Amino acid sequence: MAKAELTRESSNYIKILLIKLLMIARALEILKMEELEIRVELGIGNEEAKMWTCDFSYDYIKINADYRT
Repeated sequence: MAKAELTRESSNYIKILLIKLLMIARALEILKMEELEIRVELGIGNEEAKMWTCDFSYDYIKINADYRT
């Protein structure tokens, strides 16, 4: 059986890959939340605004596609 050699380069690649997988897993957790807050701080003033959106899931679109105006 051949012995695999773990070089510094391959070790760094594995670390980066694991970090990316953890980030993807966290992003999926966040997107499954009922509510999601996105905050953008530009540091150029004290103004603020809020925006609410609605459900644009496949089922929402399918149900509402039958309505006629």
